[in-house]
Amino acid sequence: MIFLDHNAGSPLHPRVGAFLADLVRSAEWSNPSSPHGCGRLARELVERSRELVARSVAQPATRITFFSGASEANAASISHWLSLAGSRRTILSSAVEHPSVRENLLAWEAKGFRVRWAPVDRSGAMDPDWIARTLDDDICLCVCMSANNETGRRLPWLAWANACAARGIPLHVDATQSWLREDLPLDRIARGSACWSGHKMGGLSGAGALWLSDTTGFHGLWEGGSQERGRRAGTESTLSVASLGEVARVWMEDPSARDPWPGWRERIWDSIKVLAGVERTSPGADTLANTLHIRTSRRAETMVQLLDLSGVAVSAGSACASGSLRPSPVLVAMGWTEEEAARALRISVGHAVDGQGVENACEILTRCLDR
Repeated sequence: MIFLDHNAGSPLHPRVGAFLADLVRSAEWSNPSSPHGCGRLARELVERSRELVARSVAQPATRITFFSGASEANAASISHWLSLAGSRRTILSSAVEHPSVRENLLAWEAKGFRVRWAPVDRSGAMDPDWIARTLDDDICLCVCMSANNETGRRLPWLAWANACAARGIPLHVDATQSWLREDLPLDRIARGSACWSGHKMGGLSGAGALWLSDTTGFHGLWEGGSQERGRRAGTESTLSVASLGEVARVWMEDPSARDPWPGWRERIWDSIKVLAGVERTSPGADTLANTLHIRTSRRAETMVQLLDLSGVAVSAGSACASGSLRPSPVLVAMGWTEEEAARALRISVGHAVDGQGVENACEILTRCLDR
């Protein structure tokens, strides 16, 4: 199978797999909270991962908290910042957030908050000046992802960080698609948080990281234990957390492994752009280096199945919304019709494919899209 769906979740990176295999065979670690030697070994694994993850974003390890994934981290951070809202009741958010953000904000709206959605155009672009024009004294939280998980379009979260810093308003950034793919200058967030998970870059699912500019008073979503310095109750998933740290180490040691991605993406686009009905959503310069989002002349689920049978794995959109009969909320927010959204495909390269695989995929994509 030629794997071109890294934005949904990539196969285990070989180096991470080897590290985990050795760890599993050792069978000497236990609950990280246990006081005996096996527990201490597990605690060392967790703290090693914390140091590596923190180093990947040039931040102190004390500001990193582990969660079950970015979805939980998104929910916990939003809950935290809204608990500090006081009399303010307005939240500003991009209109193209991941479901774990969007659905949480809608739930908070039902509790009495008001959400104002920053608009985007048909390519997913947002006016970077919108945030400065819109901030007022009732804003209690701003939320802007670093790059969209479906289209790969980068969002102006740094402009949001600057505007929020000037007013002391917290900003939360879902950086899941950007972590280890591009720089994340979190020091630009004066007050706020950012989160990500590791399974987009070759780690296990089941672990995510939350960075906080200030951890004072932070509490997770539930009671039940003092793990993670009292910030997230529940026994850490040692293997998943260990994989998160190892993913960070692998990509920090070999960042040049990402260098072919823009060329592979453009090679795929060049091979299919002449086909009838194929249109690109966003310019390459404005999207993640590994992501190509297109609209075709055929329904996406048909194309995904056809390509799967032909040995190529792609996506019709966010895996987190798969199985839904509704059109993608992201594409609807971009002004696409339901019929247009039903013909969208996402192609995302990464470590589980190589140059020859890309060439083979070009032939298969051309053949399937031209049928």
